Amino acid sequence: MTPMLEGCSLAEDEGLQIKWAALIANTVSEGSKLESTLYSHILGQLSSQDAIIFDRIFNMLTSTSSPNSQITIVIKQNNTFKIEDFRTFLSRDLDVTRYDLSMDNLLRLRLIKETSPVYYPSDPYVELTDLGWRFYPACTFAVK
Repeated sequence: MTPMLEGCSLAEDEGLQIKWAALIANTVSEGSKLESTLYSHILGQLSSQDAIIFDRIFNMLTSTSSPNSQITIVIKQNNTFKIEDFRTFLSRDLDVTRYDLSMDNLLRLRLIKETSPVYYPSDPYVELTDLGWRFYPACTFAVK
């Protein structure tokens, strides 16, 4: 618990503070089986832009709802996206000068992975890893 409290206190960005608070709340909730040490380690290595980009990746690949205060994840039919198309999408309202650095960090942390669909083997695509699928809800408040 101490690393999470320390990480939360060091986060200067409001978005990251909310993620830390959600991780703490989800870790101490009744019946929780979260890997809090792993998730706090990962969260501590995300910049605010990394977190925004990861959230957008997750939201692009899923739709979420919250019946009974729990997040339900529905995987969209196409669970990958082309890296360059995503950069264009982000450039509408986000400074993408650090885009490559953020994507590399998300890859390094194993929240996303590169893949090449059979139908376009030369184009780099991205998808969430199993860790990414688990990390997002651990650091998100369930909407009531």
